[in-house]
Amino acid sequence: MKRIKMITLIFYTLTLFSCSNAIDISSCKKKIDIEENELQKYVKDGYIDYRVARFFALQELDNHLFNSNNLTLSEIPLIIFDSKALTPKYYEFQVISNSKIIGAISCVAKKEYGDPVKYILFDNKNGVIDIGRNASNNGMNLVDYGYPAKRFFLNKQARLVEASTSKVYDENYSECSTREVLENLNDNELTRYGINPAIWRKETIELIKKEENRLEELWEKIEIASNEIIRLQTNYNNSTSRSVVSSICFSVYEKKLYNWLEFENCNQIGGYCGPNCLMFILLGLGADSNCNFYPKSFDLNDLCTFYYEIENKLGKGPKSFAALNHCLEKISNYKIIQNQSPDWMLTKIAMDKNNLPGLILRSSKSIDKLAWHYRVIVGYRQEKYSLKNQFLWWTWDSLSNDNYYLLHDNGADSGEYYFYEKSNLLYQIGSAYVEKK
Repeated sequence: MKRIKMITLIFYTLTLFSCSNAIDISSCKKKIDIEENELQKYVKDGYIDYRVARFFALQELDNHLFNSNNLTLSEIPLIIFDSKALTPKYYEFQVISNSKIIGAISCVAKKEYGDPVKYILFDNKNGVIDIGRNASNNGMNLVDYGYPAKRFFLNKQARLVEASTSKVYDENYSECSTREVLENLNDNELTRYGINPAIWRKETIELIKKEENRLEELWEKIEIASNEIIRLQTNYNNSTSRSVVSSICFSVYEKKLYNWLEFENCNQIGGYCGPNCLMFILLGLGADSNCNFYPKSFDLNDLCTFYYEIENKLGKGPKSFAALNHCLEKISNYKIIQNQSPDWMLTKIAMDKNNLPGLILRSSKSIDKLAWHYRVIVGYRQEKYSLKNQFLWWTWDSLSNDNYYLLHDNGADSGEYYFYEKSNLLYQIGSAYVEKK
């Protein structure tokens, strides 16, 4: 379990145009020739061409996630490296409005990591994205530890350094796939986390295989269309106008739990992820939680006191969904129902029915030790593409869906803002939802 230092529904339909935008801020033009050479070197080593990744980032830019006008996307991404292997993990493209970085869209650098787009950061509080860009411009290799919330790099002694504070850390966590969890956890460990080993292994392996097959087919289509994608970007990169290539009927169904979105400063408290998640859930429930030590105010001192009350009742260290549920049932009118698999639809149906948060669990590792990390689901975004004609590798007539969770945690992933993470069975290993007793 990761610990950090203490301290309305919308529905609309639109026509999506594939386009390319020119970048117009000087900070993103520095060392472009050097960066392009480095990126091309990785393409030869089997990594995704950054121009192909940018194409998919542009699609998300057009999907109206950012509440600003005159949006552009950086031509050259930051490379976020795997903190263990020091190989590319993500390409981070900055979203710019009126010469200021207001967010970022991160794409996977390798096919095995999932769908083209992994994270959407729709805020740049405290300039964390600028900090990453500046660190990269100064020759520092950013790594996936603490990403996307914070920006870390490795020093010459291979120790983690936070770019904004220069603080050195001894620990080094990185993402761990669900398949890797299956291969490393024995049945006793799974039971400890409230998971039925036989059912979980069978169902999860089936889901993973299905997901891997889907991704393999997707990337095969992208590979076939990659030259055309690159040609389109080469032709239109130097133009600020939007060049229509093809139209697709596109719809978005978005749900946000606004009772919880107002408690954004919970991640300033930090602590263990389990009690922090329970604190955040209770805060949004308000008086309806029937928690007899609910805080009198929402200033940081009262919230810290509230957190420690929950931590004392739950206990420190890694906790299972069952332990979180036992604690929540004991101190409130609500309970946590664990799904047998981290299925997107199960969580969505429960959230639609109850208008209450969900929980998503991911795994990480430090050297040879597995760790868990809970995040609270405070909304979701479901994108549906109705493909009306042939466009690049889109050559079929069926619907295509992209599903994102809107997440909040103790600051380990989210920093000081919420973020969208794509539903991904390759790295999300457990889910649950909140329900009234």
